[in-house]
Amino acid sequence: MQPLFRSRRDRLDRLRRQREQAVEAAAKRSDVPAGGSQTCPGCGRECQNQELVKTEYVCPHCGYHLPIGAYLRLSLLLDPFTFQELWPSLTAPNALEFPGYEQKLAAQRAAAEQAAAEREASTALDSGVAKAGNKKHSVSGVIVSGMTECMVKFAKCCTPVPGDPIVGFITRGYGVSVHRADCPNAVTGMQHPQEKDRWIKVSWDPDSLNTYKTSLDLIAKDRPGLAMDITTVMASSKINILGMNVNVLPDGYAKMNLVVEVRAQSEVTTIMNKLNQVRGVYQVSRVSG
Repeated sequence: MQPLFRSRRDRLDRLRRQREQAVEAAAKRSDVPAGGSQTCPGCGRECQNQELVKTEYVCPHCGYHLPIGAYLRLSLLLDPFTFQELWPSLTAPNALEFPGYEQKLAAQRAAAEQAAAEREASTALDSGVAKAGNKKHSVSGVIVSGMTECMVKFAKCCTPVPGDPIVGFITRGYGVSVHRADCPNAVTGMQHPQEKDRWIKVSWDPDSLNTYKTSLDLIAKDRPGLAMDITTVMASSKINILGMNVNVLPDGYAKMNLVVEVRAQSEVTTIMNKLNQVRGVYQVSRVSG
């Protein structure tokens, strides 16, 4: 098989042709006319536009840099295929011998590198879990032991919230499923010999400010205005109701399931205590198993 490029010269020739084509294409879209000539502001002599394309719009007589549009300027600085800077390591010479020029230039480069590192860290945090020093922060609010990045979902059978003791179960293709430690499914699963090794330690991220869904079951004597009283309690506590399902039983009782949005277990306990004070409510419990 013949190599794609026979020598370094072939590679340079190909890059030069690509660059000339990019410059010519940019000139057609710029504010500089493709044909004719223009007067150099530096020396006052006429310069052919075709010649200016070859010299990258530098006057061949006096070296004056003619003004060009933004599109053409970018085409001279960036690779036309990857949009990467062509010569990122080149630095401008200190022609006027400004004092401290090299130190200021080095400081600007260091600041740019630090900003790029911060952007990369932010991107890593958005993708799942990122490291900050020796501490792991999780976007989901759960830190999985021994893993820097993984997909986390919360089990619908027990709907854990921060403050609940939790365990993790490694699923097949769906990441780690987080259960409350007292969830019947978790208790049974950890005793199963074939699934015992798939249960791992997980913990809540104390710095997380996320909100979490949890479900409450409520049994009350059916009466007019019951649903309104319950929603009033939620509104006064500033708790968002994501879903409500009501079933009226034949014996005159009503069974309600509420899906609410909270930040911690303490909010769940407060809401349950307030719901128990509503007239006709006999039992309020969290969904489990």
